Amino acid sequence: MPAEEPTHDELVQHLMRCMQQEGITVEAADAPGHSRPRPVKLLGLRPGRLRPDVVGRDGRRMTLGKAISATEIADSSLPGRLETFARHCRMLVVCVPGSAADEAIATLFHGQQLPHRAKLRLLVHPRMKWEDVPKPPARAR
Repeated sequence: MPAEEPTHDELVQHLMRCMQQEGITVEAADAPGHSRPRPVKLLGLRPGRLRPDVVGRDGRRMTLGKAISATEIADSSLPGRLETFARHCRMLVVCVPGSAADEAIATLFHGQQLPHRAKLRLLVHPRMKWEDVPKPPARAR
C-alpha cells in the first residue's frame, strides 16, 4: 500500500520548519497564525495574482517558498509561475512530495528555459535539507 501524499498544508508547514532551521525568519505564510503573503508584482508596478506560500527573510534578503502537490506538477503554467517568483527574491524553495520528486525535476526544471535557475532550491518532503535544482542532462553532440 503506497504512503499517503502530504496535503498542501503539510507541505507548507514542512517548508516553514526547514526555512526556520536554516535561520530564515518567516514573515508571512499560507498557514494559521501567520499573515497571508502578498502577491508578487508582475511586469512593472502592476500587482499580480501569484502568491508564494511562504515569505522569509535572512537579514535583508528575501526568500520565497512554494509548496507544490503531486497533482499540480503537470500544470503547464507552473514553470512560468516559478520563474516569476524567482525573479523577485534571493532564493525560491520549491517543496514537493517525495513520491513526485523525480517527476517534478523532469517536468518543471529539465524541459524549461529558466533564466533564474541558480535561485531555485528543491525541498523533497520529508527531507529537512533543500538542494540545488539538478542541471538537465547534457545534449548529445
